[in-house]
Amino acid sequence: MKLFEDEHAWLCRDDGTLLLNPFIKMNSYSKDPDFHIQDLDDPNVWTQLLIADLRAFSFLRTRSLSYAKKGDFAGPVASKYHATIHFLNALLGPQQQWALELLDHLNRAQ
Repeated sequence: MKLFEDEHAWLCRDDGTLLLNPFIKMNSYSKDPDFHIQDLDDPNVWTQLLIADLRAFSFLRTRSLSYAKKGDFAGPVASKYHATIHFLNALLGPQQQWALELLDHLNRAQ
């Protein structure tokens, strides 16, 4: 189980509950030495799945930040976004920076 945690596939809570990585495509591409940022311009199915993961990740981060700017950390909806981002921070670790760089490339390409 520790191996999969180290691979960022999931986290195991203290109570034994497995928290799965919802961005598994992002996880696998970040470990591929043959993947380069320019590959995002390739319209193949796998790249499109990665882009969908990146956009979902961006949406969650943006929503969490918008609630934080309003000072809303405990509201019923805001708390879900903040908890999700906290989980993703713990799960993704250095992959987050990689994802943010890819998002920056995608946003500039639009």
